[in-house]
Amino acid sequence: MQTQEHYTLQLADNIPASILKVSFWFYKNFFSAQDFGSCSFHPSCSQYAVNAISQKGVFKGYLMTFDRLSRCHSLAPNKYEIHVETGLLFDPVN
Repeated sequence: MQTQEHYTLQLADNIPASILKVSFWFYKNFFSAQDFGSCSFHPSCSQYAVNAISQKGVFKGYLMTFDRLSRCHSLAPNKYEIHVETGLLFDPVN
């Protein structure tokens, strides 16, 4: 059974980053919740997007999110570690 991630939304200092973070938060809480945990990765792609934008800025965070979404499928390579608690592929923002 997958655990659902909960986090508080912290807005950024600039408007574009805040808009993107709110968009991913909204997606995670209202649309992604309907997928019954089908993401192959831990943290989930929407949580990864929020983390990437927070840590790397809007432009690089957006590119990292696009890259992550292109890898989020059942055929993801086995180069990732397995997250102990969830059993999912572990791919944090680096």
